[in-house]
Amino acid sequence: MKTRHIYKIKPGMILAGNVHNRDGRLLFSKGQVLSEKELKILKMWGVTEAKVKDTEAGVLNETEPASSVAQVSDIDPDIVSELDRHLEDHFQRNDLASEPASTAFTLCRNRLLDQYRQDPDLIKRIRTAHALDNPGSGIPSSITPVKDIRTLFEQHIELPALPTIFSEINDAVHNPSCSGKDIADIVSKDTSLSAKLLKIINSAYYGPKQKIESLAYAAIALGTHQISSLALGISVINYFSGIPNQHVSMKSFWKHSIACAISARTLAGHISGLNPERVFIGGILHDIGRLLLLKYFPDQSSWLMTTSRKKEKALYMTEPLVFGVSHAELGSLVAETWGISDRITELIRDHHGPFDSQDHKETLLIHVSDWLTHAMDIGASGEHRVPALQPGAWNQLGVSTGILDAVIQQIDRQVNETIQFFYE
Repeated sequence: MKTRHIYKIKPGMILAGNVHNRDGRLLFSKGQVLSEKELKILKMWGVTEAKVKDTEAGVLNETEPASSVAQVSDIDPDIVSELDRHLEDHFQRNDLASEPASTAFTLCRNRLLDQYRQDPDLIKRIRTAHALDNPGSGIPSSITPVKDIRTLFEQHIELPALPTIFSEINDAVHNPSCSGKDIADIVSKDTSLSAKLLKIINSAYYGPKQKIESLAYAAIALGTHQISSLALGISVINYFSGIPNQHVSMKSFWKHSIACAISARTLAGHISGLNPERVFIGGILHDIGRLLLLKYFPDQSSWLMTTSRKKEKALYMTEPLVFGVSHAELGSLVAETWGISDRITELIRDHHGPFDSQDHKETLLIHVSDWLTHAMDIGASGEHRVPALQPGAWNQLGVSTGILDAVIQQIDRQVNETIQFFYE
C-alpha cells in the first residue's frame, strides 16, 4: 500500500482505503478499481492523493513530473518569440517576480504553445487582436458620463427581475420545513430548467455512480442548496441570453464566467472550511453587472473596453469614469434586489479587492479564480489583459502554487462540457 499523488495514479490501480472530499462526502470505497472516469472525478473534487494497493498496473516512474515544461524545438523560433511577446503583454499588469504570477505565466506559456501546435491559425488571431487602432485620449463628446449610482438606476436602468420560479425555490430553500421533494416539485414546473438540471447533475462534473433520473432524488443526493444554486445559475444565464453579441460574445462571456466558477470550486477543494457550491455560483455571477452596462450603455461600454486595451488601468478601474460605479458594485446591487444571499452578493461586490487580512477566503477565491481564468484567456469578460493579482491574495488562501497545474488542467477538461449544459 502506498500513498500516491493523483497524477501518479493510473487506470487499473486499486484503492487501499476510502476516499472522501474535504466536506467528508464519500467518493469511492476501498477496493475500487480506478478507471479514467474515477480518476477524472477525483481530480474534479480536488483530491490530490490517495492510498492505492501495490500493483504493477499503470505505475508511473516516481521521478516523472505531473507536467513537463513544453519543448519548443518543433516550433519556428520567430513564432515562439511572437507568442512570448503576446503573453508578456497579456500579463503586463502583473508582477512576474511574484511566485503565483510567475508560475501561472510559465504554465500558460506551455499551454499556449500546445494550443499553437494544435491550431497554427492561432497566431493569425493574436495578430488581429494586436492590430486594433489606438483610441483617443479623452472621453468622446457623444458619451455622457453618469455621475452616481442613483442617477444610473433612476434614469437609465430598469432593474431586471428573475423568473418567479427562482423566487419560489429561494423561499423553499430557506424554509426549514421544506423537503427535497418540495424543491423538486417547484423546479418541475419549468420543463426546460428541469432538463438542464438533470443533464448537469448526470455529467462528469458531478460524477454520480448511477444515473439520476428524478429531481427529488437529485435533491437528496446533492442537497437542496446545490439544486437551488444550479437553478439560479441557469436562470441568470437564460435571463441575459438576449443581449446582442456586438461588443462581447455572450457565449464567450459565459464561458469565462463558468471557467471562473470551475476554478473556484476546484480550488475550494484544497482549502478547508469553504463552500464549493457557493463559490461556484459566485464565479458564474461575478460579472453580471457588466452585462447590464453592455445592455443599457453599449457605446460607452465599447469605448471603455477599447480604451482599456491600450491603457495601463484595467477595465473595472475605468468604469467609474463613465458610470460612477464599477460593474462589481452594480452587480452586487442586482444580487441584493434578487434576494441572493449576502455572502454571494459580497463575492460579486468585492472580487476585485482591495483585500486585507480580515477578508473572507471565499471572496479572495473568486478574485484568484477570475485572475487565473483571464490568465488562461478563456472566454471574454471585456478585459483584454490579465487584471493584477492583488498583493497577498494567493498567500491568504494558504495553498501552494504547486496546485496551479492541476487546476488549469481541470478547467480545460471541464469548461467546454459544462457550458453546453448552462448555455445552449
